[in-house]
Formats: sequence, C-alpha cells, structure tokens
Amino acid sequence: LVGDYLTGKGYLCNFNVSYRKADGRGAGSDIDVLAMRQTPPHDVIVGECKSWEVGVRGQRMVDNPAHTDRRYFKPLFEEEWADGLAAKVREEFGQKKGSTYVIYCARLRDDGDALRKRRVAGNRVQVVTLDEMIRDTNQRLDDKQNHSVEPTTLGRFVQLMRHAGIKLEFP
Repeated sequence: LVGDYLTGKGYLCNFNVSYRKADGRGAGSDIDVLAMRQTPPHDVIVGECKSWEVGVRGQRMVDNPAHTDRRYFKPLFEEEWADGLAAKVREEFGQKKGSTYVIYCARLRDDGDALRKRRVAGNRVQVVTLDEMIRDTNQRLDDKQNHSVEPTTLGRFVQLMRHAGIKLEFP
C-alpha cells in the first residue's frame, strides 16, 4: 500500500533495499521503501512500514531505551545504523542532499510527536498512518480534473468504493 500511495504522489519506489551499519559489521537490515519524486525537487523518502495490530507507540519507545520495539527502528535510535542508512541513500541516488525518514503505520497509539522530534542522520522524521494515506488518496481523487481509472491499487480501491456509493467518512 505504501508503494501505491507514494506512486500516486509521483514517486518512483524501490522495495526491501539492503544496507548495513556504517562500520559494515554484523547482519544487515533493509529499507522497506526507498522512493524519489520523479519531478523536482526530487525528494527522497526512506520508508519504514509497520502494520502492527497494537499500533506504534512512539513516546514509549523514546522514553524507554530498553523497549523491545526499538529494534525495528534501528536508524532512529542507533547512530551507526543511521549513518549506514544515509550512505545507502547516497549510493542509490548519487546525491548528498537529505532524505525524510517516514514511519508508515497502520495505527499510531499516541500523537507521534516524540518520533517526529528525532532525526535520522540529521534528516527529519515523519509518521504517516493508514488513515492519513486513505484520506490523502481520497482528497487527491477529489482534486483530479479528469475521471480516468486510477493507476495504483490503493487509488483504484478508493475510487471503486466511491463508485459503489460507499462513503469514506473520517472523524
């Protein structure tokens, strides 16, 4: 879904991109979605995707260094991983400019501010929920000038819900 969401916003996406800590030691990790906007300013997104039923608890992870969920967000909490990630982004895109580290999650259990205040290799952090992706896609369809078939699965799903008369109502 995240790849579809980003494609609908004009990004080219690559998935499960392997990388290592800056020192090259230990087992590797992967970037769930690595994306670059096709048109200037060619923004780069490093996406971490979590579909946890219980949701992401950012404040709890930030406050508790021993929290087990931290292992799923290595670049967010360990500088060696953040530096390795930044090196991989430079290698993939041949650019030195920054990227945005985005946590895409099905559910966020708090306001996400504790995560957004952090930095990954000096780059900002965002949190985007499934709710926000669907809202944004729905708004993008409202703003479209034509009524052509959506090219992404997420966009097409939202489009079909609208055609079926299913109301997308958000609190």
